[in-house]
Amino acid sequence: MAVTVEHPHQVELEDGTLGAYQQAGMEEQARRLEEELGRRAPALRTVRVPLRVNPTNVNEVIEALQQGLGALQLGQAEVHVHLTSGTPAMMAALMFLADAGPLAPAAIWQVLDPTALRDLRSGALLPARRVQRVHLGYLSERARVERSLALLRGMAFRAAAQALDLVSERSLVEGRRDRARAVGLVARAWERWDAGDFPRAQQLLIRANRALRLRRMTKVREAVDPQREALAELLRELDARAPARSSGAGLALVRSLYAAVLRRVHAGDGFGAAGLARMLFDEVLDQCLRRAGLTPGHVDAAELARLGRVSPRARAAVELAGAGGHGRSGAGGRAVINLRALGRTARRELVEELGRVGALEGLTADRLAVLKRAQNVLFPPSARPPAGPRLAAVGEACTGLIALTSDPDHREVDHESVPFGPRSVLAVVEAIEREL
Repeated sequence: MAVTVEHPHQVELEDGTLGAYQQAGMEEQARRLEEELGRRAPALRTVRVPLRVNPTNVNEVIEALQQGLGALQLGQAEVHVHLTSGTPAMMAALMFLADAGPLAPAAIWQVLDPTALRDLRSGALLPARRVQRVHLGYLSERARVERSLALLRGMAFRAAAQALDLVSERSLVEGRRDRARAVGLVARAWERWDAGDFPRAQQLLIRANRALRLRRMTKVREAVDPQREALAELLRELDARAPARSSGAGLALVRSLYAAVLRRVHAGDGFGAAGLARMLFDEVLDQCLRRAGLTPGHVDAAELARLGRVSPRARAAVELAGAGGHGRSGAGGRAVINLRALGRTARRELVEELGRVGALEGLTADRLAVLKRAQNVLFPPSARPPAGPRLAAVGEACTGLIALTSDPDHREVDHESVPFGPRSVLAVVEAIEREL
């Protein structure tokens, strides 16, 4: 029971200074109500929340109620809010707090005034219902938070960041504004990562990590950390593969593309999933060629000679590619052949031949059969974006592709827990729901 107590109080004057006055209290009315409740429901225990406020000032009432209700430690108790007693400011404050979430009421109740309800003909009092529940569908902050979480689960990261902005601007829950800003940084990092802007995504994740630490959102930080590490690995790999540097063949880009496909499949985005899946197909072909000791962008004479010792047929295919206009002069005038300029089918057949003669350690012809099946799924005659079972088939084809890749220790990629895949994102969202 929230009760305004008698106390000296200050009020802001028109000239900006403060004036003092004696605020009247409602202790006597509260005592009589407690007696009546005790008479009607002897098992009921009432607890007073004393308010040292101006009961007509909504801002003061909200702040005092938050502190008082927090001290009660309601935990998992079923909360019912009675609006009718008190000043209009108190009624408004209770609705705001129910909206914001600290009360999380099971129900809000209102008492109607039957003395104003008289029959039009006889003038007699109507036996109207005196107590009714107030609809909770009008509550907005809770809806904003739930919408933000739903957008994150649906992988709609830009819209989720915008929804979190509203929470950070309007929340009445202590600390939630700052927590929503921290989570908004995570959503924006995901949106940039999803768009392939990896450096910006890394900057945002670093900022998010600092903000989450300041807000003591430990569970969210722990769930995001593997993603931050995976993104750093991806950037290191891309940096190593830049022109004039090593042709590093790490798994970070493959994992990132695969995770992106899974996110788009989860979100029902057939157009995005198909485009990313085709990029993944090309990258897996490149990985297989590197495994055979070839550099996809430029096979020179030394690599060609080594290839001939392994598979004359494969060497003939590469030489044919050079004769077909896919060659150029390298350093010292040496012939260089660009395998990436070949058609996908020709590159796939080259990889299959290398597997057949044992040039791809651990990848047999049987395992490489997944390439042709994936190509049939990912490059269909129809240009329509995949949907329904066809979209699910895209994800399954990519799972087959990712199984062809392995790290230097020949451990297969764990596609169930790939960083920034759907499972990883949903684990972060679950932590956000607990701590936001």
